Amino acid sequence: MRFVLLTCDPPGAVSGGALYDRRLADALEAAGHRVVPVSVRGAGGLSARWVEAVRGLSPDAVLQDELCHVAFLRAHRRLRRAFRGPVAAVFHNLGARERRGPAAPLARRLEAAYLRRVDGVVCSTRAAAADLAALLRPPPPHVTAPPGRDHLGPDIPDPREIAARAGRPGPLRVLFLANLTPHKGLHVLIRALGRLAPESWTLDVIGSPEAAPAYARRLSSEIRRRGLAGRVRLHGRRTGAALAALLRRDHVLAVPSRYESFGIAYLEGMTFGLPPLATAEGGAGDLVAHGVSGFLVAPGDAPGLAAHLAALAGDRSRLARMGCAARARALAHPTWAEGLAPAVRFLEELVHRHRG
Repeated sequence: MRFVLLTCDPPGAVSGGALYDRRLADALEAAGHRVVPVSVRGAGGLSARWVEAVRGLSPDAVLQDELCHVAFLRAHRRLRRAFRGPVAAVFHNLGARERRGPAAPLARRLEAAYLRRVDGVVCSTRAAAADLAALLRPPPPHVTAPPGRDHLGPDIPDPREIAARAGRPGPLRVLFLANLTPHKGLHVLIRALGRLAPESWTLDVIGSPEAAPAYARRLSSEIRRRGLAGRVRLHGRRTGAALAALLRRDHVLAVPSRYESFGIAYLEGMTFGLPPLATAEGGAGDLVAHGVSGFLVAPGDAPGLAAHLAALAGDRSRLARMGCAARARALAHPTWAEGLAPAVRFLEELVHRHRG
C-alpha cells in the first residue's frame, strides 16, 4: 500500500509529535508499505497546494497530522474531489485546549468538525483517545498506539551506574528537554530553581528557541537578570549521541508543561534513569508514579517544583532509588515496533474496508 503522510513540520523537525509521525512511517514501511511524507508548510505555506501533491501521488490512503486540522478542514472538499480513498488523522492532543477567552469555543468546534470528517483516527496516547471520545459522541473509528521507548538506542545506564551518578559530590544536575515555548514551562522551572541555593543545582536546557523566539529572548533576559547565567546552559537543539550524553550525565528531568497527553521527553529521561518532574495535567500519570519514579506537579506551581528538586538534591539515596525505578518503568513500556503495531493493522484494515 502507498500512504501519503501530511504534516505541519518541515523535514527534520524535533518535537514529540514529529518523532511519532516519523516512527509511524517507519512502522508502515517495515510492514512492506510505502510512505511519502509531505510537509504542508512546504507545499504552499498552509495553502491547499498539498491537495495537488496528493492527487499526483495516487495513494491508497492519506494520513494527516491533526495539528494542522485548520488547514485540512479548509481544503477538505477539494481533497475529497481529488482523492476518493480513506483519510485518517494522527491525533496527538486537543489543540483547542491551548485557546483561551472568546476564541476557545470556536476552536473546539473547528477541531470537532475536522475529526468528524475523517475515516479513522490514530491516537498517539490514551489521553488523546479520551479527548476524542469526549469531543465526539460517538467518536470515529480509532486506535490507540503509544510512543515507544527505544529510539535512542540500547546503550543506557544500568542501576549501578545510576546509583553511582547520584552519589557523586556536586550540585543536582537538572535537564530541561523541550522546545522553548510558553506551554513547556521553562519559565516556571527557572522561578523554581531561583528559590534554591545557587550552588545546589545546574540546569541544562535542550530545545530549539525558534518555535517562540520572543519567549526565548525573554527567558535569556530573565536568566541574566536573576544572575543565573553561570548555572544555566542553553544547548539549543540536540539529538542522537549528543542528547544521549546529557541524559547519561544529568540527574533529573524537569519539564513542567501546562499539559502533556503523554510526554515522550519524560520517557526518554526515565530510560536513562532520570526521574521526571512532570505535569499533573494530561497523561503523564500513566508513566510517572508520583513519589516513586518521579513527581507530578500542577502547572505553574514553582514552589512545589522547588520543593521536589530540593528534596532530591538533599537526599541522594532517594535520587538513586527513584532513578532506578524510573528506568525500570521505562523498560516495561513498549518499544516503537510494539506500540505502533496496532496502528499499522488499523490503517491496513481501513484501506481494505474502503476497497470493499
